Amino acid sequence: MKSSGFAPKIAWELCELRRSRLHATLASGISEADLVRCAEAVQGLLDQIGSISVCLKGPFQGTRNTGRIYFPVYPQKIRGEDAFALVQKSIGVSPTKLYLVGYYHMRNELDPLETRELAELIDQWRDRIVVKTTIPFLELYATNDDLALSARVHAKIGVG
Repeated sequence: MKSSGFAPKIAWELCELRRSRLHATLASGISEADLVRCAEAVQGLLDQIGSISVCLKGPFQGTRNTGRIYFPVYPQKIRGEDAFALVQKSIGVSPTKLYLVGYYHMRNELDPLETRELAELIDQWRDRIVVKTTIPFLELYATNDDLALSARVHAKIGVG
């Protein structure tokens, strides 16, 4: 990304802010009154299944928020189901089966040449695993605006 022709259009300072809050949203819109119940449900699930391993594949750009470049997250399967779907079900949310970590934020629209360069980069890296890790804990964020960068951590939930 740094050596691309569109690198000057990436908000690099936001990447630094995001680095400490890298996340994939598993559920949004949880009411303040429901946070304790959700934290307890997720803790109970993690106590049963243990820590969750994931891999992130190459960059992805969706059709909704084209100003952000994401990395798709693929959680391990447990009993034939993806681990994040189990977390979602434990708190009463329908599984989304799409988990994204947003990292690069575009400052400006790309011109046609830059768009083609980004598309080629995405095609080149799409199926490559860029990170394999085990998540040591899940965090439940409380936000007023659905933005993790301005959220407070309500609960840090680890394997008990």
